[in-house]
Amino acid sequence: MLNSREQLHLSFCAPSTWQDWSAKFASSAALEQQSDKSSEGEAQKEDSKQGLESTAQPEITDEQVDALKAIADQRSDAVKQYLIDKGVKTGQVILCEDQFDQTNKGLPQMNIAI
Repeated sequence: MLNSREQLHLSFCAPSTWQDWSAKFASSAALEQQSDKSSEGEAQKEDSKQGLESTAQPEITDEQVDALKAIADQRSDAVKQYLIDKGVKTGQVILCEDQFDQTNKGLPQMNIAI
């Protein structure tokens, strides 16, 4: 349909989510926390400490945000390239600015608008 109706434009937004953060950074963050605990020599019981950490949101560095934005950008670019390979004109595919959606704890998704 896009090939026959060149006046149609599709907008694609594929922000990265907490699932992306978990897949890419959670294991390194856990190792960092273990290292911090042992170097600080905290006297609290491990059970109570873990209970507090599970409810706290992890600290995200600027480098991690940049990497997560790059993931969002790669998702959008992959869809755009697929459509271009199928004959859709480049100007018909509009990509949103790459972003990390810190409020989304669900699976990554792509929003498409005509």
